[in-house]
Amino acid sequence: MKFPVDKIPVNKTREFLWNVILKKREFNISELQIECPLDRTTIYQYIRLLEKAGYVEVIERGMPSKGKENRYRLIRPVSEPPRLRADGSHVTQGIGRQNMWRTMRIRKVFTLDDLVALSSTEHKVSPEEAETYMKFLEKAGYIKNTDGKSRPKAAYRLIKDTGPKAPMIQRIKRVWDPNLREVVWPN
Repeated sequence: MKFPVDKIPVNKTREFLWNVILKKREFNISELQIECPLDRTTIYQYIRLLEKAGYVEVIERGMPSKGKENRYRLIRPVSEPPRLRADGSHVTQGIGRQNMWRTMRIRKVFTLDDLVALSSTEHKVSPEEAETYMKFLEKAGYIKNTDGKSRPKAAYRLIKDTGPKAPMIQRIKRVWDPNLREVVWPN
């Protein structure tokens, strides 16, 4: 069963596990499990994905019959935990909104057209996606219409910058801020 992100304790997230991996650099599953209270199978599955994607490598093969585990080394440290599919490829869901949020943080003042054009570098952002995202951010108090015009010609200003992670629109139409780790709209 998948829980809403706002119901998952911070120490039970892949982000927490990734930060432990970044800190340790070399590890086995048992060492990670001591610092990260996730199920052993969950940790193992994520390490296998990281190995497929080239983020970690096995530096010493274990012998389960003798109680010895594989030892891994981090070879591609990145600040954000890699989001990976079962085949080791990267998940692209959410990239458009992360790009839009980054653009808003850099530009401070922007229009819908600006947002679409500047956020569509590696991942195409549609005007509809941008408009939906802006609508929710406006309701949550992150952006404000500065000239009274209607979209797409209106100019907007970022008035609430909580950090580098893009606020997320949950399926149940709530705005979750991963920087604050809380639901910000409706509150």
